[in-house]
Amino acid sequence: VAWRTNVEVMGGFLERNIDHAYANFFRRFPKRQATEAELAEYLRTFAISYVITQKTRPEFEQAPRLLEKLPDVAGRSAYRTRLPVSMFLEGKGVLRARTNRIEVRGSDPNTPLILSYHFHEALRCEPNCRVVRAKVRMDTVGLIRIPAPHPADLAVVNSYVF
Repeated sequence: VAWRTNVEVMGGFLERNIDHAYANFFRRFPKRQATEAELAEYLRTFAISYVITQKTRPEFEQAPRLLEKLPDVAGRSAYRTRLPVSMFLEGKGVLRARTNRIEVRGSDPNTPLILSYHFHEALRCEPNCRVVRAKVRMDTVGLIRIPAPHPADLAVVNSYVF
């Protein structure tokens, strides 16, 4: 879906043994049902707008305040997040993401930004800004933080250089 469209997809292979894979909801909560507070924090941290699953999870069915049940899609359970969703955990602006590039426009240069995307050592900020790791409770990898001051319009790019 992510490759064929501009839809951003959260998930991935459960068995992939890299730190980023531990953000996968089903790896984080393989057997234990997430509480409503944990589910709300997860949806907010990773800016989840829709949930589509192969198997029904009780916490999704039992959280109508958080998730609106939609008609099933090709035998999959579908939900729309009821919470406000923003790719900015801190700061604001207009964000556009594509492969190896996240563009931010119209941000406040004097406010730090935290984006709902995983931090990686190869990420660089252009022009004349920095990318650092933002620690978040739901994720060991951390998210992208751009300290102030920074340009109002900037891009976070994968440099492929560590």
